[in-house]
Amino acid sequence: MRYGTDLPDDEAGALQGVTDRAVRYRLERGVGKLAAWLNGRNYVDGYDELDTFA
Repeated sequence: MRYGTDLPDDEAGALQGVTDRAVRYRLERGVGKLAAWLNGRNYVDGYDELDTFA
């Protein structure tokens, strides 16, 4: 909803029944998963699991 309809985070959150912070978290994870998939990599949620920064 955020990118498809260009709604601000707070409005998208209100429609989903979550906070604007939750919207930003979901956006970060969604874009990260999509980018990882397009690059043929596994998505890593956070940086704690990374062995290197390559």
